[in-house]
Amino acid sequence: MAAIVTGGIATIKIDGVQYMMRGSAKVKPGTVKRAPIVNQDGSVVFTQTADAPSISCDFSDWGGLSIVNISQIAGSTIAISLTNGKSYTLTNGTYTDATELNAEDGSFPVVFVGSSCNEQLVAS
Repeated sequence: MAAIVTGGIATIKIDGVQYMMRGSAKVKPGTVKRAPIVNQDGSVVFTQTADAPSISCDFSDWGGLSIVNISQIAGSTIAISLTNGKSYTLTNGTYTDATELNAEDGSFPVVFVGSSCNEQLVAS
C-alpha cells in the first residue's frame, strides 16, 4: 500500500500570483460554530453562529515585496494548494489583521477572510 500524505508542503496564490509562504497554513472553510448548552435536566442543546471562511499563514518578506500592499488586499481570490492534492479557493478574500513584520526571521502573518470557500478534493 502506498503511503498516504496528509500534510506538509503548500502553495498560495493571490489573484493568480504565487507568494513565498512558510509552512504554517490554516484553512477554515466557514461552516458554523456550535456551542453546547447543558440544561438543568441534563439535556444538551446547541446554539449556532456563522463562521466566516478564512485562510491564514506566514509569508516570507523579501526586498521587492510591499507588506503595505499585502495589507490592502480586498476582494481578491486566494487559492491554496496542499501537498495531499486538495485545494481551497477563498472568494472575495480580504486581509484582516494588522501587519507585523518579524525582522529577525523575515516573516509576517497574513489572514484573509472571504465570502465563501470552495474545497476541491482529489479525484478518486
